[in-house]
Amino acid sequence: MNLKDYAGGDPPYVPSDGRMNWEEAVLPPASEEVCVLRKLHMDIVPTEELNPDIDDSLTAYCAKLDFFLPRANKTISLTLYTNSIFVAAPPCNGTHKIDPEYAELYARTIYEVSELDALEIKINEITVINATGQGTQAVARAWCSEQGTNAVILNRDKGCCFKCGLMVAGKEGADVDVLILC
Repeated sequence: MNLKDYAGGDPPYVPSDGRMNWEEAVLPPASEEVCVLRKLHMDIVPTEELNPDIDDSLTAYCAKLDFFLPRANKTISLTLYTNSIFVAAPPCNGTHKIDPEYAELYARTIYEVSELDALEIKINEITVINATGQGTQAVARAWCSEQGTNAVILNRDKGCCFKCGLMVAGKEGADVDVLILC
């Protein structure tokens, strides 16, 4: 894909293929899932996993969170391995559509929080997490920490459309390939 003639932002006024069929980037419906933090475990990190330059008289711990999802009737346990960085999607000017020529930049799969325990990040695709339910954003952020990935946060009420949120999370933006909807 050659992005030389397309620097992001608003796409050209006429689609590159001459047709007038732009793809509508539609937000998924708000999630009704509720997540409850059940338990925080502080596990001691084995000495062999520690950096030898660190003072060995200190004990290192790793946090593990247990979330209960009553709607799915299951518990998801996530270990916080990394300090993930979360960036807010900036406001845009309206609702934008996707030019068919650049559609591959916006390839995405939308997951509910209840699916995160079995989810692996796909290459060349934006992972969208629907964390619009009560307490679900904490689960999505903990999942990012466990996976060692960063994410873009798209707050539905802050004036950024779904297409622009995908752009910020994808190759044209931060290139983190994870977008959390809240």
